[in-house]
Amino acid sequence: MVNHARSVRGLERELCDLWASVLGRPVGPHEDFFDLGGNSLKAIDIVIAARERGITVRSSAIFRNSTPASLAESLTEAGPAPAVPAALLASPQGLLPADALIPIAEGGQDAPLFLVLSDCFPDVERDAPRGWDIGRPIYALSVRGEPGTIPELAERLLRQVRRVQPAGEYHLAGVGSGAVIAFEMARLLRAEERIVARLVMIAPTPPGQPAGDGSDLNAALHRQSVQVTRRFALGADDSAAEILRRFRQDGWYDDSLDAADLPRLQQVSAGIALAVSRYRPGPYDGPVVLLQDEPDPEQTWEGVAEACTVYLFDYGLRWHGRLLMDPRAVELLRKELLP
Repeated sequence: MVNHARSVRGLERELCDLWASVLGRPVGPHEDFFDLGGNSLKAIDIVIAARERGITVRSSAIFRNSTPASLAESLTEAGPAPAVPAALLASPQGLLPADALIPIAEGGQDAPLFLVLSDCFPDVERDAPRGWDIGRPIYALSVRGEPGTIPELAERLLRQVRRVQPAGEYHLAGVGSGAVIAFEMARLLRAEERIVARLVMIAPTPPGQPAGDGSDLNAALHRQSVQVTRRFALGADDSAAEILRRFRQDGWYDDSLDAADLPRLQQVSAGIALAVSRYRPGPYDGPVVLLQDEPDPEQTWEGVAEACTVYLFDYGLRWHGRLLMDPRAVELLRKELLP
């Protein structure tokens, strides 16, 4: 399908231009087609205009994905699997570094917030919390070492947390796959009869989902590499340096990493995806605050948490960066996390 030659961001920009030409006004990536006055006739106009640009889309897809951002994601994810660059599947070289704990925001004298980042370490996950202004320090936690089960990863990150805060009330949050690890960290702390004052889960990755065509790391790595290849419109011969350059254009990975780190980053990410797919969350006897982009049909976290407050957003995106920057989300986070 022609759409696969475009990255999500590139296709998103083209769709914004198309909608603007049909609707007669500027259109942002997260503006809703129908809220802007769109209807079935205008959807057909967009289909025709898109075809002239080599973009294959049906009007029914516009009805299901009514913002340029969500439609761009859905179009790049469809169709047969692309040829994956060898650089994404290469074996890591050298020693794996330790998991990271980094201070990202200063605050008052109250207990810090420990924020577990997702496996992609996008810049927005570190930058957005700096604007939350929650009156307490914020530390970011990243899994960068050997993959493991969710309980193993949670215990590893807790060792980092205890170096900063050996005792007292704990405040935890997580984003994407990091939210799943943060949940297990809270369970482990409660098993030690520690106080977890707050647990905030932001767009948590659904647990128990298949991680690939099989149940091993290689299958998870291949599935993830296909998704990345589509998202960034990668070519089969793209080098690690070129792939990393495109990642950084979209806010993925920080400047401390270079092209030689790419195979390790992919292995870590696939390992976390596999761990989440195998994870079955146990009961948690504390309150949970859940911010998610769409309803959870299985109500996973509401089913295991003693008390779960859910805030729903409506972006319909696989990537959670937009939710982190949403002013409503920021206000909710301040409400929940201020001392």
